[in-house]
Amino acid sequence: MRVIVVGAGIGGLVLAQGLKAAGVAVTVHERDRALSDTGGYRLHLTPEAAGVLRRRLPPPVFQALLASSTGSRSLRQFGVLDHRLRTVARIPLEDDGEHLMIGRIPLRRLLGHGLGESIRFGSEFTGLEHHPDGTVTAVFADGTRETGDVLVGADGARSRVVTALTGRPTARLLAAHGLAGRAPLDDAVRSGMPDALHRGPAFAVAPDGVAVFLTLHDPSTAPVAPLACREVGPILEPGYVLWGVVVPAGTATATSDVNGPSVLASARHLLRDFAPWTRTLLDRSDPAHATRFPYYAADPDADLTPWQVGAVTALGDAVHAMPPTGGRGASTAVVDADVLIDHLTRSGSTSIPLALHDFQRAMARHAPPALRESLQPLLWQQRTSGRLGRVFLRTALAVAGTVGSARR
Repeated sequence: MRVIVVGAGIGGLVLAQGLKAAGVAVTVHERDRALSDTGGYRLHLTPEAAGVLRRRLPPPVFQALLASSTGSRSLRQFGVLDHRLRTVARIPLEDDGEHLMIGRIPLRRLLGHGLGESIRFGSEFTGLEHHPDGTVTAVFADGTRETGDVLVGADGARSRVVTALTGRPTARLLAAHGLAGRAPLDDAVRSGMPDALHRGPAFAVAPDGVAVFLTLHDPSTAPVAPLACREVGPILEPGYVLWGVVVPAGTATATSDVNGPSVLASARHLLRDFAPWTRTLLDRSDPAHATRFPYYAADPDADLTPWQVGAVTALGDAVHAMPPTGGRGASTAVVDADVLIDHLTRSGSTSIPLALHDFQRAMARHAPPALRESLQPLLWQQRTSGRLGRVFLRTALAVAGTVGSARR
């Protein structure tokens, strides 16, 4: 069996690692020039996803991944703060296994470790051709072609593979979008930082519905010491506070620039009524790392794979794109890859189309709940953006703040 993967994102690389370990010939085509050529920020890996990586990666690579992450010690609760950064609610997180938080670039580089020439960089997919013998050919912008038994689209929310199958991507552009950046964990940022961030991420919500997500990346909380990694070195990021503003639909102050100083200026305007520490956070953020990005989402109630099963399938955001507001996208892609590895490596007892059919049925069970969870914060924000919603939210935050102060 020969498998062609389009896209060296999280799901595509996990798939390649698992197939290679099982002795399956696999090639990954990636239009970036290197695994570090990517945007994005820190990702959350659920216990299920962490368990997949423990099984699918070589032990030295997984150990380096642990040393490059912050572990469950930094994920003990989820906090809800008001715009003055006072805690109004603490949601304890269950001790349900090994949660990991890791930057997208370190994760991507570690997932690519050992794949070598199996990854072809600068390879831009443009189309596919089906053949009577059941094989499929992938066509690339430089004129090269590759024929295989299976083609897997792991090429993100605007997937060209899915578009070639159905005529359009499965994801739609949402009205809300995000602004994000990070500030180094220096003395200025540490001073006045909400204590809640030492126990886990938090949402700070203003009475008008504007919300900012905050999370602390502290390398000292890694579950494995970097010096313990002898064979594969960890990829360490210095400490920082990650912030992400959820920009509601119809907000005229949001910049149209993708990154740079205007993104920070827009964030400052949106968070102008927040506590002074928020302004310190934005002032300490590097404009080069401040980003505006769209939110895409598939419909969790629709058929996520609306094509006839043959030799082509897709996974991750290519099928079930979800906004980052639930922190489930990367983990769901990892689980997708794990399930597909199982079905393809068992296909000796069945046909490839049947293996892909069974994979898609399994994905239709585990992906929609994650998609709904990721959409829920946006629905909540939308419902509180009207006049009555703002009145309710303002009252609720005031009451919660009073009760929280009394308890403290």
